[in-house]
Amino acid sequence: MEKPTLQELVIQKVLEMILDGKVKPGEKLPSMAQLARQMNVSKSIVNLGIQDLARMGFVEIRPRSGLLVADYLKTGSFETIMAIVRYGKLGMNPELQINLVELRNATEGAAILRLARHHSEEDIDALRQQNEALRTAYRKGSGLEVLARENQRFHELICERCGNYVYPLLNHNFGSAADLLWQMCTAYWGAEWNIRENEQTIRDIENGEGQKAVNAMVKMFEDYLEANGMTRKGWES
Repeated sequence: MEKPTLQELVIQKVLEMILDGKVKPGEKLPSMAQLARQMNVSKSIVNLGIQDLARMGFVEIRPRSGLLVADYLKTGSFETIMAIVRYGKLGMNPELQINLVELRNATEGAAILRLARHHSEEDIDALRQQNEALRTAYRKGSGLEVLARENQRFHELICERCGNYVYPLLNHNFGSAADLLWQMCTAYWGAEWNIRENEQTIRDIENGEGQKAVNAMVKMFEDYLEANGMTRKGWES
């Protein structure tokens, strides 16, 4: 993994303050001079990072008023989502984990339904071959990173084969955050369990039972949340 630049570290630190709710939309951030002192970097580096955050939709730069946190949930864009995925501390932020998995479930769920309605033998064979690649890696005693990548590739194939080219493009933009998420999920369920679930997903798609596969995927996610004591914001009982 490439070491982040000073500019990227500035973006990550400020975004952390915003996403953790330490500074809320409409409130002022520390000045660029203050941020430079806090992070022990030059003011020019901070300025570049703040300009990027403004472009991403997180910060408003107002002359004579300073730096304000933007109402990014109302005014943000696709680039805002990608910044959260790229710079958000996934392993430290359960709510971000939940949000990303829900987005992935929505995307892959739609892809499963499409693929179950319209698929070829070649599509089914590709899924089987990828699940076999996961099985082979497991039998070889491969580490978590390799197992997670093979499992992730299986689910990427569903999106690539479904006939909607936007789904895989969206998933590919998740980058390292998606890699970490798949490692966490693979570690929790184990490769053997994932192999069996993938086999069932293939059968459901082949039999045109897309909704059955989607329901199983959603239940899997619900079980993961419950087992890890995680709840959706605003859904607590």
